[in-house]
Amino acid sequence: MTATENPSIAKSKLNTVCPQCGDNNSQPCLAVYNAGTANIATASVITTGVQQTKLAAQCAPPPLRGLGKAWDGVIGSYIVLCFLTGGLLLIAFPIFVIVMIGMGVAESKHRAFNRIEWPKLNAAWERMWVCQKCHHQFDPGNIPCQN
Repeated sequence: MTATENPSIAKSKLNTVCPQCGDNNSQPCLAVYNAGTANIATASVITTGVQQTKLAAQCAPPPLRGLGKAWDGVIGSYIVLCFLTGGLLLIAFPIFVIVMIGMGVAESKHRAFNRIEWPKLNAAWERMWVCQKCHHQFDPGNIPCQN
């Protein structure tokens, strides 16, 4: 069981006193993020999204990288460009190929980051705690205990 899964056990093993203000009312960022974030989806009106407290947003995990919807935009732009040029694919196609190659290179860099760097950032985030008084985030494992 980790410190983020059971804060009461973890507090006995870690120095959870805020190094900035000295207050001892702190929680794991993971717990604050989960408690302050809710996914919204309604059936009567088509509404989706995320409702989040300001503190939960500040305690958010590191984001994964990717181009996501950009691929849709490039393909849609190509279709519009073909339409505007009267279907002259010879004019639009080289531009499309150059953009797709560039996006492919960017996507491969994002995937490498998500595979290599992101797990380290996420592990560091899972160790972080947040002070409920001043909202300072800290790693209690890197603070010497004072007995």
